[in-house]
Amino acid sequence: MARKSKEYRRLSSRLTKKISKANKRYDRLKQAGWTTPAIEAMGDRRFHNLRSMSYREMQKEERRVDNFLQAKTSSKTGVRRSVNRMMKNTGMDKKFKTSDVMGNRKTMAKYFKVYLKMREYDRVKGIGRTYQASFNAITSYFESHGTGGNVDDILDGVLDSLYVDEDTSGMSDADNLIE
Repeated sequence: MARKSKEYRRLSSRLTKKISKANKRYDRLKQAGWTTPAIEAMGDRRFHNLRSMSYREMQKEERRVDNFLQAKTSSKTGVRRSVNRMMKNTGMDKKFKTSDVMGNRKTMAKYFKVYLKMREYDRVKGIGRTYQASFNAITSYFESHGTGGNVDDILDGVLDSLYVDEDTSGMSDADNLIE
């Protein structure tokens, strides 16, 4: 398609605005030191300049930008909402503040591991666990171990329990009895 066509110019101007917005979000998240699932999904790199792109390349880049902008963890506000939801649903909000989770890069990395595991359980049906069941696992771990310690310890324990449950879910009942 010729570079001077109306469709090309419309797509170019629309995509320029989207790329600007997406790169600003990307920079804010990187400045905070967070590697969110939205950043991992896009390949951990900024969006391209349009100058040397063909019409088809621009369409591909627009899909990539749209996927990033629509992701819940593509903005700091979305990340905060996600953390608040997890804390509220698990009862952790009674003991910890959002800043306890969001203030430390290592804690955020652990949170995103839990978040990704829960999203995986939500997407894949038939593996024996749902998104709500994952919240319940966090809640039960927090209630049994959460009275002492900090958020890092709780997230470590939850990660261990989620991965242990996954390892034993593939075993038969006889295998579970032997162990």
